[in-house]
Amino acid sequence: LLMMNREEACKYLGLDPDERHDPSMLCKALAKVPGLTTVLTDGAAGAWVWDGYTGLMGRPRGDLVVVETTGAGDAFAATFTACTIKGLCLRDCLHYAMTNAESILRHKGAKNVLLDWSGLEAQAQQHERDITGYN
Repeated sequence: LLMMNREEACKYLGLDPDERHDPSMLCKALAKVPGLTTVLTDGAAGAWVWDGYTGLMGRPRGDLVVVETTGAGDAFAATFTACTIKGLCLRDCLHYAMTNAESILRHKGAKNVLLDWSGLEAQAQQHERDITGYN
């Protein structure tokens, strides 16, 4: 897994992070190693995943009210990694990672409402997410 935010991806690829580069293109550009899954986050714009064959884009919940962003990226990355290790499909990995990050975003403090596995499953089942594919 290679995970980074849009700004980090631009810098890594030698692109200007102030320009709006297509996130799906950034994911594909990062995935030069066969078998590598790349994950790109871009705040309120959502998150993108590319595994060399399948591309997915997840959008944040429409009712999300952000209180603080501290720790949301870490929660996303840890949850996506754990879901991958558990053998979940890319769609579920993305949905669960975004769900845990959104739990952090809705509260003050980096880990006050970091969800455990049962809480994460319950929240993910309670809220549908707009996830679309791309090539």
